[in-house]
Amino acid sequence: MALGAFVLRALAFFHPTGPLGYPMDYDEGVYFSAAALLLRGDLPYRDFIFVHPPGSLLLWAPGAALTLGFDAATAYGVTRFAAAAVGALCAFLAGRIAWRAWGPLAGCVAALAYAAYPEAITVERGTFLEPLLNILCLGFANLWLTSDTPSRARRIFAGVLIGLAVSVKLPGGLWLVAALLARPWKESWRDLLTLALIAFATFVVVVAPLAAQAPSEFFRDVIAFQALRPAHGEADRLLRLRDIFHERRLGEVALALVGLGFACAHAFRAPSP
Repeated sequence: MALGAFVLRALAFFHPTGPLGYPMDYDEGVYFSAAALLLRGDLPYRDFIFVHPPGSLLLWAPGAALTLGFDAATAYGVTRFAAAAVGALCAFLAGRIAWRAWGPLAGCVAALAYAAYPEAITVERGTFLEPLLNILCLGFANLWLTSDTPSRARRIFAGVLIGLAVSVKLPGGLWLVAALLARPWKESWRDLLTLALIAFATFVVVVAPLAAQAPSEFFRDVIAFQALRPAHGEADRLLRLRDIFHERRLGEVALALVGLGFACAHAFRAPSP
C-alpha cells in the first residue's frame, strides 16, 4: 500500500520537463522559499511575514539546503519526491494503527483509503504543511494508541512528535487533546501531564528562538492573523458539507463510515465473560 501511495503521488513528476512540470501551488512555493531564506540567515517574522509557527521551515530545510549546492529547480524537484515519500509513509502509519486495533483487513482498508484520498495525494506532491503535520500526528498516534502501557522512551518520543506537529500548524494541538481524552491504556494523570509537558517543551524549543527575535510580529502573523482572517473558500456550511461528500470522495467517505461503524461497535461491545 505504501509503495502504491508513493507511485500515485510521484507519477505526476514523470513529465517531459521533470518534477517541475507538475503545477506549483502558491503556498507550496512560499514554504520552500521561506525554508531556503532561513538557511541564508533571514528569519521569519523579523525579516519576512510567515503566518504559521516555524516548524515546517526547519523540517523542509534539508530539501531547501540542496539550493546551496544545486540550482533551485533541482533542489525543488528532489524535495517534491521527498514529499511523495512522506505521503507513502503516512499511508503505512494509518494502516498500522487500524491493523493493530482491528486486524489486517482493517489495516489494508485504512492504508488504501489514505493512499487514494484525492486531497492527500495533491498536498503530498509538494512542500506543504500537511504532509509534515500528517506524518507527525500519525507517528504520534502509533506510539500513543497502544493496548498496553508504552515504555518511557515511547511516551517521550510521542510527546516530541506531537509538539513538533503543533510547531508546524497550530491545529495539530487537537491531536493532543484527542490523545488526552482517548485513554488508550490505563494511564495515570501523571502520564497525561508528562505527555502535555513534553509536547509543550518541544513546541517552545522549536518556536521560541525565532519568535523571540520579533515577538510582536510573531503574535501578529501567527496568532492575530489566524484568529481574524476571513473565511476561506465557500462560506455556506451546507455547500461545504456537500463538497465533503463529492462524488470523487464517495469511496473514501464510504470506507471511513464503515470503519467508524465497526470501531464504535468494537469499542462498545460488552466484554466476554
